[in-house]
Amino acid sequence: ANTYAAAHALTPISAVQVEYSLIEHSADREILPAAKALGVSVLGWSSLASGLLTGKYAKDTAAAPGESKRLEKAAFVE
Repeated sequence: ANTYAAAHALTPISAVQVEYSLIEHSADREILPAAKALGVSVLGWSSLASGLLTGKYAKDTAAAPGESKRLEKAAFVE
């Protein structure tokens, strides 16, 4: 939040993009309040937690080529 405030003081920021989903919502603590105070828009990405919330993945689902990195994220690990 302090980084955004310092950057906004140098050059006004119109929007920030943060990972935001039902699983990853750490932006609630600092980013969203700071953005509101500075009048900055927030764009959330990965709203379905990189596919985890789609129901596509199960515990026994094997990773398709190129998806192994995604499945290694903390959100996919018990």
